[in-house]
Amino acid sequence: MKRVNDEMRGAVRVTACLRSANTVSQPFPYNQGVTYAELCLVRTPAGESNAGIFVNQGQLPCMLGGTLTVKIDDQPAADKACVGSSGDRLEAGYFDDDGNRKVLAQIARA
Repeated sequence: MKRVNDEMRGAVRVTACLRSANTVSQPFPYNQGVTYAELCLVRTPAGESNAGIFVNQGQLPCMLGGTLTVKIDDQPAADKACVGSSGDRLEAGYFDDDGNRKVLAQIARA
């Protein structure tokens, strides 16, 4: 778990991530070792919870509205709509409001 103090707002942002046990090897230009994904939960200073997927190299199809397939524990894999990060990071994707609620509920059941 990582806590980041936002000194300007006097608030704290908390992030917890879990790295996938599965990895892939990709061709050029992403052939700098194995690629892995992390599922991260973020608690904003306003008290909201958000879920996102991050890869250490490569791109996620979220900037223009895409989907990510998510499988949590023994639950069935499901496609969830995603949106890009506010910083336009191509290796990051957050779930849209509906997907966010569903992913958080799946994690709670896991």
